Amino acid sequence: MNTFVVKYGSWVMTLAVVIMIIDGGFFSRAPLVIIGQVAGIFLMISGRVSFGKGQFRVTADPAGGGVIRRGPYRLIRHPIYTGAILLIWVSILGHLTILNAIIGMIVLATILYRISLEENLLRQHYPDYAEYAARTRKIIPFVY
Repeated sequence: MNTFVVKYGSWVMTLAVVIMIIDGGFFSRAPLVIIGQVAGIFLMISGRVSFGKGQFRVTADPAGGGVIRRGPYRLIRHPIYTGAILLIWVSILGHLTILNAIIGMIVLATILYRISLEENLLRQHYPDYAEYAARTRKIIPFVY
């Protein structure tokens, strides 16, 4: 697995949010932006809470316990990443600048690449992951 993306992918996303906060392109008074940001945060938290004790890892190393199919994992395979994408892109659309768009593309590319790496690892570690992946969408319920 690409160790750079695994080790530093979370830092890329964190740095993107910090840059947007400093640049003034993260917080908004627009109700739709706020609703989207809250929804993204809720999705990330509910995805994290769905893990059992000792199962969650920041890196993609499976911790045992099987494939998670509860909470938002019933509809999408990567709710934490989906929440992060929603949070970032709603914020960007609320304050669209070239810098924010570039940051959003970097974050999206990092997340999509990390998802592909993690899915390969999960397929190797959990024999039933292929069946789960065949009936559950990756990021957008019922679509992708």
